Amino acid sequence: MLNPETRFGLSIAKNRKKRSFFSRIPTKKLKSIIMNPDTKEITVNSTELVAEAEARLHTPGPPSDVSKFLSRTAKVKRRQGWWPEDKKIEVVSLYAAGVVSSKDLARLTGIPDQTIRLWRLEDWWVELLERVHASVDSDIVSKFTNIVDKSLEVVQDRLINGDFIMNKKSGVIQRRPVSMRDANAVATTVVDKRQLLRGKPTSRSEKISVDARLLKLAEEFSRFAQATEVPAEVKEINLEG
Repeated sequence: MLNPETRFGLSIAKNRKKRSFFSRIPTKKLKSIIMNPDTKEITVNSTELVAEAEARLHTPGPPSDVSKFLSRTAKVKRRQGWWPEDKKIEVVSLYAAGVVSSKDLARLTGIPDQTIRLWRLEDWWVELLERVHASVDSDIVSKFTNIVDKSLEVVQDRLINGDFIMNKKSGVIQRRPVSMRDANAVATTVVDKRQLLRGKPTSRSEKISVDARLLKLAEEFSRFAQATEVPAEVKEINLEG
């Protein structure tokens, strides 16, 4: 049986340990994660998210409500195992950005890795991950669109002004008109891609209608009926000696 002084000492040590843990939790919000409070839509800049989370480890934000509570500067009630929605979104967003290790997620977010492992088994994890993936996919589509636009500008410049070639004699870079074959290949590719984007076929195949098929069958039957009948040849065999 522990005496009151010993219990008090253990309580102080336990609170110091908790303060030490919660003081390491990054509280500064990541600018790469934006959540619309009205539509609940999550926008994630996956390219800068991981780098920002790493940099945040060296720039601690204001003390959290939990750390204030443990330091007796604020009265905040926190249920065991409860974490703010923002921290859950941080963990899922970093996971979608490629940080799949629970230990790395714990290091970047301050959430215990055991808690993160349990979160990954919850139903809300899949739903939140799909929302974050939708945002990441939208960001990738935007980048692809930018690449396509720049590529088309390069193709247009080459078709108008020609390819860059170096004159072997003078060593000067010159523009040479694009050949007819290359221009035709570009035009064919662009037209095919445009048809695909519009949901139209890229090639044409001739099809015979039902009426045309019936008419053709009728003609075949007519020729068959008018064909000349070949009489069967009959031979008489005499069995008498």
